[in-house]
Amino acid sequence: MHEAAPRLAAAALRREGITARALPGEDVQAFRRGRLHTRGGECVPGPATLGCFLETVQREGGGPGRHGLLMPTAEGPCRFGQYCTLDRMVLEDLGWDPVHILSWSSTDTYTGLSPKGWSRFWTALVLGDLLFKMRCRVAPYETEHGLADDCFDTWTARLAQAIDSGEQLEPLVAKARGAFIDIPRREEQRPLVGIVGEIYVRHNRFANQDLVRAVERAGGEAWLTPLTEWVLYIGYLDSHGLGNSNLGKKARVAARLRHNFLTRTERRWMRLASPLLDNRHEPLMARILEEGSRFVPLDFVGEAILTLGRAMLF
Repeated sequence: MHEAAPRLAAAALRREGITARALPGEDVQAFRRGRLHTRGGECVPGPATLGCFLETVQREGGGPGRHGLLMPTAEGPCRFGQYCTLDRMVLEDLGWDPVHILSWSSTDTYTGLSPKGWSRFWTALVLGDLLFKMRCRVAPYETEHGLADDCFDTWTARLAQAIDSGEQLEPLVAKARGAFIDIPRREEQRPLVGIVGEIYVRHNRFANQDLVRAVERAGGEAWLTPLTEWVLYIGYLDSHGLGNSNLGKKARVAARLRHNFLTRTERRWMRLASPLLDNRHEPLMARILEEGSRFVPLDFVGEAILTLGRAMLF
């Protein structure tokens, strides 16, 4: 769910010794394949991700036992918490029992790796958002259509290679910023269109019918709510004793340190995108929840409060 983050995250996993790569983008065929194995009441991401995985395994061959699926989970009212269970049931029905499903959980802010690996994975997600932000900041104004997308693809591949090899990332991010700034642009003002909504749908081009580019074709500039918002939200809840009431004092202190690290990391990389993204910084999670809690109580855990709070701030 994102145009850059899965490729960068897969590189972070490879750095940890896991043979990982991003699934290709979902399409109609994959979605229909997923629908064949579901009842029809599931949210769109359920059959889309399942169908894409099934199609990829069959295309790659070598037997299901060669493959595994990273499908995280969460608590709360969303059906997402049951995806890994549904996927397991379907795979068993198909006789694909050797397939392993790795399910990191929101209960510990998805810390399913070594501390260094977890930090690297988080950096990958942040950089995915950063690259896409730079692309969205430039694409509507480029004088030659396609230059921003080409730059985006080039630097996504380059940063994935650097994460995989352990190369220093700061100089590369600075070069990526420079490459976007160098794209010839028209000096004009366009309507700024904030995009909120369910995390998968808003980031998946198939699910949202390529919404960002539709906004651009209609003469607007899109500001997409970042992928990292959900992890920052979970971290905020844990650090304030809201997400998991069973956390002891020590665990809560650890959660607060973890959340501070997540926030500082995101801010540090955003500063490297200056001046291109100086007026596209994200609000702090506390501000989003302050606005959202006017409509939904904090203890109703899920994306509703984020969508409402961010819409108000937009």
